[in-house]
Amino acid sequence: IWNVDSGKASRTISGLKSEVTAVVYLGRDNRIGFVSGDSYFRVYRTENGKRETNAKIESNYLYALGSSRDGTKFIIGGADGRAKLVEASGKLVPEYE
Repeated sequence: IWNVDSGKASRTISGLKSEVTAVVYLGRDNRIGFVSGDSYFRVYRTENGKRETNAKIESNYLYALGSSRDGTKFIIGGADGRAKLVEASGKLVPEYE
């Protein structure tokens, strides 16, 4: 995680089992969301590195991520050719799937 004002790294998130494939920065809330090749969706606080969400998403491989303006929902794309709408908590929005 880096300080966007200084451009310097402030901490590193470690312990992941696969590569990070997409990241979205939610500046208003000082959070980052990311997806990885192990099909996990995670959200972290940038100021302290605390993980808020760690959710396994049904797909072989996740590689695309976008967020709503308010940071409450994320759209996730995977190798299964489907886009999934997920709440920041990691809960799938079923009517969208």
